[in-house]
Amino acid sequence: MSGPERFEADGWDGTPAERDEGIALADDGSLVWIWRGRLPAAVGETAWLLQGRFA
Repeated sequence: MSGPERFEADGWDGTPAERDEGIALADDGSLVWIWRGRLPAAVGETAWLLQGRFA
């Protein structure tokens, strides 16, 4: 529905944080905040992961 927005910055521990984030519509009709890492060592590598669900 929205995005993805690309974030490139140092993380809180000094390691690079490069990821795409966006808002999507889940199968149940709720809005969810999703992300995927852009670095090779990122969790899920190319899979979109759930960050949170809007109330």
